[in-house]
Amino acid sequence: LDLSTLFTAPTVRALAKHIRDGADARYRTLTPIHAEGARVPFYCVHGVGGEVLTFMELARALGADQPFFGFRAIGHAGRETPLATVREQAEVYVRELLEHDPDGPHLIGGYSHGARVVFEMARILEQQGRRPAFVALIDSWASDQLPRGGSWPARFALNVPRWVWHDLRLSTRRENIDRVRRGLSWVTRLGGGRGDSPVGVGDHMDVRALPDSVRAVYEANFQAFRQYQPGPYSGPVTVIRATAQP
Repeated sequence: LDLSTLFTAPTVRALAKHIRDGADARYRTLTPIHAEGARVPFYCVHGVGGEVLTFMELARALGADQPFFGFRAIGHAGRETPLATVREQAEVYVRELLEHDPDGPHLIGGYSHGARVVFEMARILEQQGRRPAFVALIDSWASDQLPRGGSWPARFALNVPRWVWHDLRLSTRRENIDRVRRGLSWVTRLGGGRGDSPVGVGDHMDVRALPDSVRAVYEANFQAFRQYQPGPYSGPVTVIRATAQP
């Protein structure tokens, strides 16, 4: 079973019924996180990890009357190959959005990598004469803000105290050493004048313990994120940035 099944079948009885009746085969990616409510539904695209479980708290914060749906990356269950580009993801998600809600208005957003995907979705919808009523880009970067140039070693150094206080104290000594080594390698390659060096998701996090299918999703999304070059979009977008990292 996919982890996202827990949204629609959160109890043992509901899981048993889900297994007996089978999943809704209409959608490959669309996942109901909170399907009830009278307001216009909000649709949110996954981050680099591809899952939508992280949206549960956001859905709760928006209230019981706000329907909330997530787009989950293809490939998590190992039955399909992850999509390789932002454009491919956007095309699939737009198809499922319009199948689920053909008339709109459409309120769409995306987190981290998903912000790029949702921007491309907005472009596709606009080209079809269906410009979204709301587009939210949540905690992501523009292409010209990706790691380049010499400020990154300083940013890395500024993050060390936070790692010591939060991350490192929760990990083993070997995990701490591996984390610092990856961070230094990343800074050397991106901040030290070799910004064109091949970089994988393994430079940012330890994916060795992940199942093969999940690791493949991380890698595909990370490379799609790095390679995406946005085109023009004439509609408004709302950029949402966290003021602090917990």
